[in-house]
Amino acid sequence: MEARENNFKSIVTNENRLDIPFFQRHYTWNEEHWERLFDDLYDSFINNTTHFVGSVILKRNGGNDNFAIVIDGQQRLTTFSILLKVLHDKIDESKRKHFENYLFETYKDDSPKINHSKMDRENYIDFLKVDFPKIPFVESKGLFLQFSALGNSLITLHSLKEQDLPPIGEPLYKDTANKDLKISKITYAKDTKELFINKSLYFEKVESSVWEYKIGGYQVLDKYLKSHKDEAIDFEYFQKIIQTLHKSLEIEREIAKISFI
Repeated sequence: MEARENNFKSIVTNENRLDIPFFQRHYTWNEEHWERLFDDLYDSFINNTTHFVGSVILKRNGGNDNFAIVIDGQQRLTTFSILLKVLHDKIDESKRKHFENYLFETYKDDSPKINHSKMDRENYIDFLKVDFPKIPFVESKGLFLQFSALGNSLITLHSLKEQDLPPIGEPLYKDTANKDLKISKITYAKDTKELFINKSLYFEKVESSVWEYKIGGYQVLDKYLKSHKDEAIDFEYFQKIIQTLHKSLEIEREIAKISFI
């Protein structure tokens, strides 16, 4: 039996398989534990230091140096393997083989490197079979930080907390004698960039890309107006949505300029 401070890569490459014995508690980590681990990983990445998983106690099985029982550390090892599986599915297929060596036994492609006890085995195997959507990865730390900053800007925008917004979407009336506030007839005039919510009241300088902007499959402005039909419009709030979507498109264009792997 041995206890050692090491990184995840060294542990899983030194063992062909890691067995979780039946007397170990089942996997219990939750979002709080994951967040703490991911924060540690992020700090290691930013500071260019090696991240250690902590104390992992292994017991060699019957003299076979490539087969060990995990006495302590299975929560962390399992979490790392889950994270690795997600990363595996989000990169190009040409780069996946390297990750697979840390997830599956060397000579058994469908056998997990971590062999859980009966309590967690089925769920863990099912998880490894799931395919997660692929996303592009940036090619350097500098680009990653740039990408991360732009992503955080989008989060701030979509929570409607951004103060520095473009001066667009001002509410105006075609007929100043008819100052109807009710959302009744929704019409977008692409040539004049005017978004009408009734016969008289409209919002100016609404680009077609803003009008067509979708989140989760829904056209944001159209969805909002239809959800509040026959209600009085909240000028300030709706204008802020228009401005937010406009700036979101600007940020997304900046993200599109970043080189990905």
